[in-house]
Amino acid sequence: MTKLLPIGLLALTLMSGMPSSARSAPGPEIAPASQPTDATSLAHEADSDSKPLAAPVQGYVSKGIYSRFCFGIGVHIGVNAITAKKPLLGGVSAHFRASGIAGITVEYDFNRVAEEPTAPQLLNSAKYLHFLPNLRVAAVIVPYRWRMLGPFVLIGMGFDTEAKSERSTNIQAGLGLEGTFWKNRLALVGEARFFIPLPSDVERHRERVLIAGATTATGSAEYYNLKNALFTLSFRYYY
Repeated sequence: MTKLLPIGLLALTLMSGMPSSARSAPGPEIAPASQPTDATSLAHEADSDSKPLAAPVQGYVSKGIYSRFCFGIGVHIGVNAITAKKPLLGGVSAHFRASGIAGITVEYDFNRVAEEPTAPQLLNSAKYLHFLPNLRVAAVIVPYRWRMLGPFVLIGMGFDTEAKSERSTNIQAGLGLEGTFWKNRLALVGEARFFIPLPSDVERHRERVLIAGATTATGSAEYYNLKNALFTLSFRYYY
C-alpha cells in the first residue's frame, strides 16, 4: 500500500499539468449519412427546369353558334296554311344568340301574304283575325343541343306592317330544329310557327258581333286554334 501511494501522487501531478483543451477535446465529427437520391425525381426536376412553364389558361370560347355572344343573318322561304292565293313567302332574318342557348330572332318577308279584310268581313267572321304577319320578332330558347342539332322553342309577336285595319298584331309561338355545319357557323333551320289573335282584338270583335244583332257570341275555338300556321326553311350564317 505504501508503495502504491507515490505512484498515485505522480499520476495526479502529471494530469494537473496537462492543458484543459487536451482533456476535453471532442472526438472527430461523423457526417450524417446522405439520403439515397431517387433517379426518377432527379430526371423530373431536370426536365421541368429545362422546359418553360405554360401560360395559365384564361378561358376558352368556341366560335360560331357556341360563342358567348354571336350574331347571324339569313334568308328563308315559307309556306302558309291559310292563304291559297299567295302560299309562298320569302325574306331575310337577323339573329342574336347567347352561348347557343337563348336569343332573339327577327324576320321580315319581302312579299306580304296577309289579305286586308273589308269592314263587313271583319265584323261577321272571326277568321279574318287570323293573318300571317310579314314582320316577326321572337325570343328563342334551346333547351338542349347535341353536337350538330339543336331543337328550340320560340314565342313572340307578329306585325302586319301594311295593315289598314285594327288587326295588325298577333301572337306567335312555335318550335324548330337547327343543324349547324362548318365550325358551327352555317345553319340550316326548319321552323313551324302558329299565330293567334290578341285577346284585346278578340274581345273587340265579340262586342261588335253582339252589337250587330247576333244572338250568341262566337266560340273561343274560332279565335284560338292552330289553323294559322307557317312553315319555313332558312339558311343562316353566324359570326
